[in-house]
Amino acid sequence: MENKPRTISLRIVAGIIIAATIIVAVFASGIQLPTSQIDVGRLTIFLKDAPVDVDELWITITGLELHKTGEDAGWTNIDFLQGQENVTFNLLEYQDEQVLSLADVEIGSGNYTKIRMSVVKAEAWYYTEAPETETEQQTIDKVTLKVPSGKIDVITQFTITGGENVVVLIDMQPDYVSISHSGNLKPVLKSSISQGGA
Repeated sequence: MENKPRTISLRIVAGIIIAATIIVAVFASGIQLPTSQIDVGRLTIFLKDAPVDVDELWITITGLELHKTGEDAGWTNIDFLQGQENVTFNLLEYQDEQVLSLADVEIGSGNYTKIRMSVVKAEAWYYTEAPETETEQQTIDKVTLKVPSGKIDVITQFTITGGENVVVLIDMQPDYVSISHSGNLKPVLKSSISQGGA
């Protein structure tokens, strides 16, 4: 009878030692245990346009970046939809209720203050109606536009918190004076933010 309590005590001690060994091994191996805290949210970016006095405005974007503030401040690259390497579009097709979906990604929690688009090509197209006596009905004049620094920055402000969805709608309003006089694409950029639960 005296040996029975000792046997139980030894088993308890052995169990504690085994449990402690497993915990130490898990932490030493770098395996991360599941946690109830969600540290990512979802960001969706749309683009639209306001009318401008050109017939078509073709833009090719090769990169999207977000600027984050705080302890881990810096720039983060984000992917286009469906893993595309670039996006080419006629901006004038996205007016009124029409929007272009650029990205839908999970990103880390934090405060973000800027969206940067890398632009490698921009062209303004102008239609010229031919006289009725000519067989050719219409010609297109294409003007290559310069994008200073090759980047367009959208100044904005939004916060990503765990499990939350944030939608950013970028309203790109081309400056017709800059396009026609200097050949530069210098749009006026506005953004609207909507936030909600997952």
